[in-house]
Amino acid sequence: KTSFLTLVICPIIARLKKTITTIINNVIHKEVIIRFKIICYIIDENITFANITYITEFISEQAEKQPQLEHIVINCSSISYIDTTAFEALKNFVMAIENRGLTINLAQVKGPVMDKLSQMKIEDKLSKGKVFFHTIDAIKTLS
Repeated sequence: KTSFLTLVICPIIARLKKTITTIINNVIHKEVIIRFKIICYIIDENITFANITYITEFISEQAEKQPQLEHIVINCSSISYIDTTAFEALKNFVMAIENRGLTINLAQVKGPVMDKLSQMKIEDKLSKGKVFFHTIDAIKTLS
């Protein structure tokens, strides 16, 4: 059983996957491994001082496993709040990721969260990345 505290400190981070089916010589082969240049994550919790380290370390570790990776998209549809401490850590994370040649992009950011991010000049921090209205727009643009 998962406690509320565990969910706050270690929120559910889901990687969106695309099911790939190929037909070779009239035989259906599933689970073909293809390296993508985009990874999309959904963070299913508000971002606070209590969970920002877990989030950034998780995404960073996953990114290291994908040598062809160019873009990380974070679907923010479940995020209603980002505290100041988490924003500072997120800003440092974005800079570290961009120093590795990757971009961080945000999608489906809720109005109040976007207002706070705008006050903190998120557009300046995402120097290479962008904020997208929908996740599919991010994937289409970055592909």
